[in-house]
Amino acid sequence: MSKLNLILGSHNHVPEGSGDENFERAYQSSFKPFLTVFYSYPEIPLVLHYSGTLLNWLEKNHPEFIMLMNEMVGRKQVELLGGGFYEPILSLISSTDRLGQVELLTTYLRKRFGKRPRGVWLAEKAWENSLAASLQGCGMDYTFLDDNHFLAGGIDAKGLKLACITEDQGKSLVVFPLLSNAETRILDMDPSTGLDRLIEAEDTPESVISIILDGSIMAKPEISGRLFAGKWLDSFLKALSNSSDGLHPLLPGHFLRGDPILQKGYFPSFASERMMRCSLTPGNRKRYDELLRSCKDTAVGATFVRGGGVRQFFIRYRESALLYAKMQYVHILVNQLRGDKYRKQTALDELWKGQCGDVYWHGDSDGIYRNEMRKSAYRALIESEKITREKGNFIPSIIPVDFDLDGLKEYLFQGPEVNAYVHSRGGMLFELDYLPSSWNYLDTMSRYPESYHSAEAKDSGYDRYSRKAFIDHFWSPQAERKSVVSGKEEERGGFYNAVYQALDLNRSHHELTLACDSKVVARGREIPVRLIKRFLFKKNTITVHYSITNIGGDRLQTLFAPEINLSLSSDRLDFVKTAVPVVVPEPANPDRALENVSEVLIDDEANETQIRLTSEKPTDVWAFTVSTYSRMADAEVRTYQSSCLVPRWRVDLAPQGTWENRVTLQIG
Repeated sequence: MSKLNLILGSHNHVPEGSGDENFERAYQSSFKPFLTVFYSYPEIPLVLHYSGTLLNWLEKNHPEFIMLMNEMVGRKQVELLGGGFYEPILSLISSTDRLGQVELLTTYLRKRFGKRPRGVWLAEKAWENSLAASLQGCGMDYTFLDDNHFLAGGIDAKGLKLACITEDQGKSLVVFPLLSNAETRILDMDPSTGLDRLIEAEDTPESVISIILDGSIMAKPEISGRLFAGKWLDSFLKALSNSSDGLHPLLPGHFLRGDPILQKGYFPSFASERMMRCSLTPGNRKRYDELLRSCKDTAVGATFVRGGGVRQFFIRYRESALLYAKMQYVHILVNQLRGDKYRKQTALDELWKGQCGDVYWHGDSDGIYRNEMRKSAYRALIESEKITREKGNFIPSIIPVDFDLDGLKEYLFQGPEVNAYVHSRGGMLFELDYLPSSWNYLDTMSRYPESYHSAEAKDSGYDRYSRKAFIDHFWSPQAERKSVVSGKEEERGGFYNAVYQALDLNRSHHELTLACDSKVVARGREIPVRLIKRFLFKKNTITVHYSITNIGGDRLQTLFAPEINLSLSSDRLDFVKTAVPVVVPEPANPDRALENVSEVLIDDEANETQIRLTSEKPTDVWAFTVSTYSRMADAEVRTYQSSCLVPRWRVDLAPQGTWENRVTLQIG
């Protein structure tokens, strides 16, 4: 019986925007004990991947860990894997950014450890066939994909122990099979016998299996406790070190230097099982799980039942789609830079930082729900955009463009102090960047139904629309604050989600006029209404002129409420009413009802800014915070996402009557 070649290792990453405490927790519970155990077994080779973000943190906070890695590389026990420096999902970014990200990490590893990586780790094992050409063009020889990828590629069970060679545009790449869900599967095994169940009589010199553990999963207390404190890993390596039969641990580079016979294979667009599953809506996820359970042969299920797709997160979460659109837009701006190589490289570094893949989806951890991760991505992308603006030559402008590639025009005002983007759908402001602090005040998050939601999360309500600014609601005059907060107040008009048409775009005066005709239900009748909103953009100010006309034959009595959400640095709101004697509400209670005010001030202390909302007509304002419930470390957590202001006016119009008002939002 031939020995089964075994590749052991781990892949490790902490996302951009995570606080030091998260890095330190993962280091103490996973990264450090894992490497410490292997250090005691120098005869057992190990393949390791660390993202550039994590390596930078380790070098600054635990240089002794880098020294230990360097020693293990020097004694040829460790082979380092490359990848995207900021752990992007490579299939989601352009080929030039793929090359740049991979080369950035390659250069770091070569300079720091004296070895150029020849293999690459793919975040979430997210695969598209074009990656074969891209990675080979980066000088990479091999990568790893789950055994489920192999089954989905039409490779039978016997082929799960053979490396594949795949190609794209004539450029080839070797793909090693990975044991999927290895962190939990190996813990079900007895460490003294280890992987004996995987050894078969027909194993050949080409048979190979890879077990590369996820450092973030190993950091979970129940996994970390068993692996390290419970000595499972130590017992396993001891048994492997003393064994002379069945298993042959080796490095992937050493395996390939033996010129093994490789099977040919092509893989469909695929990702880790958890990513494919989490991209589905709760209803479809339930049907997916039922279908998998109905497959008596698990190989058949893995072959033909694949869940969703990586890009479906852009459909599932509107905020993910907008962040992705921002990233692609900044990519275009950066690649238009000419002449100044240093400035372009600095802009590229910030762009790549904003491509950290964790924030573009949601799975076993917060992902797109995690406020600080979104803020980190937007901050990097805004910084990159600022670098592309040539001092002295930048001219403020409004650019009509299909920003998010949904077939509708968006209107992007780019000013000296703010970016303000208006969407045709809803005529709403969907991005508001305050450039001095690189902060997007409309980096909000809606409340989506999730399969794991508790009764408390469900009771808090879900949103039918994006939590942005100047969202035009028409409600019953008897609308209640409680139902508005929960998102259950019935919409009496269709404007909040309708497509607005551009009546005028005045580039020289930075004005945009949008109009929409829809119907408003009042006293049981559907009354045709025309809403015109004219945006005027200045240095740090957005003014919206509203005009509502009753174009029907019945009297219109309704409540008009243009909702404004702001993503602040915390959920602490200090409102000051200036149209009446000054009153400062209790900071401990951010949910307030303000009456008959013309001006509301918000102090954003973290960004050292003050936001001023003014209205030509006095108004009552509901103010409350919006929070989401999401999963983090297998627990449901409540996260502040935005602070919502809902000014509202009673509108009473005879046929052909018009109501007008002007609302201004200023940041400074």
